[in-house]
Amino acid sequence: MADDHTLFREGMAGLLASYGALEVVGESANDDGAVALARETKPDVVIMQVQMPPEKAKRALDQMRALSPAPKVIIVTMFEDPRLMRELLKLGPALTCSRAPPRASSSARCAPPSSTRGERTWWWACRGQR
Repeated sequence: MADDHTLFREGMAGLLASYGALEVVGESANDDGAVALARETKPDVVIMQVQMPPEKAKRALDQMRALSPAPKVIIVTMFEDPRLMRELLKLGPALTCSRAPPRASSSARCAPPSSTRGERTWWWACRGQR
């Protein structure tokens, strides 16, 4: 799990651990650390925060895709701009989620690459590609 906010990483790790069948095998505050941990621990899934512009994330995703076995990557971002979310989806993650606080008029969004246009769901309840 890679996110520069310790509180988010710890909260997400606790949430995932509460499911029992999931184990968080490493945490990093940045993309480079996430790639190094993925090489070392060979996780099934990497949850990675991305800030704009997405070029650095693309480099990290490319490096993770080159691993064997390659983990599924879930991108989490604070951005909700549809254009930026489409840019992130082009990077090839299994799932892209906004963790921006929901507003009264909308919910936080998750967008698996195969989702239908306009689909909305809460980030903690979304699914990606299997």
